[in-house]
Amino acid sequence: MLATQVLKYLCVVEYVQLRAVNKRITLRTLFCMAALVLATSGYAQKLKVHLQGGIHASQVNTDNDSISTVGMLGGYNLGMDLRVGASGSWIYFQPGAHFYQARMRVNELNDLTDLSNYTDAELQVSQLKVPLNFGFYVTGTDGLLRVRASAGLVTSVVLDQSDDLRLSKAATEFSTFGVGVNAGLGIDFTVLTLDLRYEHGSTRMYQGGNANMNFISLTAGFVIPPSL
Repeated sequence: MLATQVLKYLCVVEYVQLRAVNKRITLRTLFCMAALVLATSGYAQKLKVHLQGGIHASQVNTDNDSISTVGMLGGYNLGMDLRVGASGSWIYFQPGAHFYQARMRVNELNDLTDLSNYTDAELQVSQLKVPLNFGFYVTGTDGLLRVRASAGLVTSVVLDQSDDLRLSKAATEFSTFGVGVNAGLGIDFTVLTLDLRYEHGSTRMYQGGNANMNFISLTAGFVIPPSL
């Protein structure tokens, strides 16, 4: 079945990432394995494809004394989710893949004793996000209008980033892999969808410092087959 094959592929990607960074089995690995067991045990009887795109605002929080970030900056995102669940069930498993183009404004002090002496720069970061969520239909599975809620884990991989030679490596060296948690609400109206989602970065964003990146995203799209 297509859904089962997709889940197997996502679990293989998870395993390769863990081997690449030399880590043991983590909570997200167990989460992925549990989802695969559900899919291969007859749970995955119905599949919906959810294509979407939208905008987001991102913010970086850091405890580095010499680096600070300014406000929340906008970006765009495109992606696809699969909803896998038993026919007529309120509950579903939702793996996905999303491309995020994010921006961040960085202020780095050149002299810790002079707060007016700093470098101001804007960086761009391109990420591939692979969420593994569980969701349910708040208003049930009947009718043209359905309200959804979902939450789970999300893995992020940095694909590309801009650089600024005026900044030190501490401000521009991002970790390749990251893990976060996310939750959101969505609406289906026949074939059209609208989603609002929040993501909190749980692992450090910089290789040499403690910082995390959080997102609030608003997306619109369509789901196949539609809610009828």
